[in-house]
Amino acid sequence: MGSVLLNTHKSTRTSARRAIGAMALLVVLLTCSFALVACSDNQPAGDWVYPSKATTSSDGAAAQFNGNKYIPEEAVSDYIALYREQMGLEDDDAWAEFLVSYGYTAESFRLMTIQQLVEDELVLEKTAELGITVTEDEVDQVIANFRSYYAFDDDDIWQDNLDTYGITETELRQTYYLELLREKLEEDQVEQTTPTDDEVLTYIKTYTTALGDDERLAKHTYCFRLSADKDGDLTNSTLANEVHDALVGDDLSVETFATAVTMYSDDEDLVEKTGANGWNIDSSDYTETYLNYLEELDEGQMSEVFIDEDGSYCIIYVDDTYTFPSTSEEIESMSASSMPDSLYEYMTDSCAYAQWVDACDVYIPGLLDDADVVVYDMPADVAYNVDTSSVEADEDASATDTEESAAEE
Repeated sequence: MGSVLLNTHKSTRTSARRAIGAMALLVVLLTCSFALVACSDNQPAGDWVYPSKATTSSDGAAAQFNGNKYIPEEAVSDYIALYREQMGLEDDDAWAEFLVSYGYTAESFRLMTIQQLVEDELVLEKTAELGITVTEDEVDQVIANFRSYYAFDDDDIWQDNLDTYGITETELRQTYYLELLREKLEEDQVEQTTPTDDEVLTYIKTYTTALGDDERLAKHTYCFRLSADKDGDLTNSTLANEVHDALVGDDLSVETFATAVTMYSDDEDLVEKTGANGWNIDSSDYTETYLNYLEELDEGQMSEVFIDEDGSYCIIYVDDTYTFPSTSEEIESMSASSMPDSLYEYMTDSCAYAQWVDACDVYIPGLLDDADVVVYDMPADVAYNVDTSSVEADEDASATDTEESAAEE
């Protein structure tokens, strides 16, 4: 049987993941094959635990790792088959077009799949070795947060959405179990360091250069929040409006707004921070509703009471703003003293986190490099090994037509 050592050079990983696309990766993550094989002795029992797919038998193996562990060819085929189903690529012609469009062959897509499956096994093994665990309660909390964020509180709506994506709740829980293990492993093994001043400034300048003209105004906000009323009770709605009216009639400032948060908000995180809700640099930190109201505010202004996407009553106050420079000369002259202290601290933390993420990106591949992975030849009769010659011919003809048209112009 022929074989090839698995190449895990970062550029290979990056190009493969870029080619498949972010949405496609998400679907793979959420819907990968969850064959119910026996869990290892080091894993907790329960249908919420991601099951190991590795075996100690070389029969029908797609790859070997760590000397005596094997990934079955069946697991690879199941993974790819479910991916095709989720992406609407069950038709062989559609699958062939996908492979050619993204620069894949059946072999290279199989290789990437094997890499992912081996990485998953190495995460299971390494966390077991280090005594890193994930509890069922932690998985339950992730599911609860997911349902709350997307307003899937109704069980029927929740089930309808699972059905739409062809995934069961058990499969979703197993996926989150594995992702929580991976996160804990990286947090335990990858050190977060403090960037130098030069590194922070380089990070800030790079960030600033990439901004569009409509993204240069940054705002620092304070937030007052009360949880949603239930069963027709308007107690919190009334209180939120009373707080707002009192602040409007008062000498509005950070101090008065923070006092209102401390006295009346029931959001423990905001109370602990006396309402400080950060700079709106990363829009993913805020809901779309929050950002829409924030967009209308200038420094020193406060929003009306609005209902956020979780049903809570919210008030925003903007206490500081900063406009990132736009010309190359201004960007090059940026320094720590050229922006508010809190913004520089935020960007320092962001730089440190970015460096840590970069380190995480090479940690798991490092485990893969040390696992002595050997990939066996792809069987010719696997379902995903389709004929792509007609699609390739069409691509070549299209490229030729484009070149001729360009030459005529």
